[in-house]
Amino acid sequence: MSYKVTIVNELAKQFQEFLKVTGKDDRSNTGMELAAFFYWDTVEKLAEKAKEAAFTRLVKEGVVKNPKEEQEAGDFTLGESPKFVCTVNVSAKVRTFNAGTLAGNLSASKYKVPVSIALGMVEAAKVPGSARRTVKILER
Repeated sequence: MSYKVTIVNELAKQFQEFLKVTGKDDRSNTGMELAAFFYWDTVEKLAEKAKEAAFTRLVKEGVVKNPKEEQEAGDFTLGESPKFVCTVNVSAKVRTFNAGTLAGNLSASKYKVPVSIALGMVEAAKVPGSARRTVKILER
């Protein structure tokens, strides 16, 4: 049996135990569904912290290479063992827009657009995007 299957099975057992405990306090469908969401949200937060700590320890001890050392785009192996391999995918560098650079280029061009006017035009051209939403669940 793979390690992933073992982990999934153990989490499923713990989840069922959690539902038995919370079911004694709140037997409503809403309460049980919110309890399930709370359980997986908590597992995710704990797992993220443990993952970061484990990876930091692996880099510090030299078991895997620091992924920030890879500068070129592509897939790279950071470390491996007989049962596991740690890889990183480095994307191409993202090109960003710099309003100051554009304003300076327009000022130096044959059109001689003043920097303040170019920056004002950049601000006026900005359109609202979609808002970020973060869902949280808290225990009372």
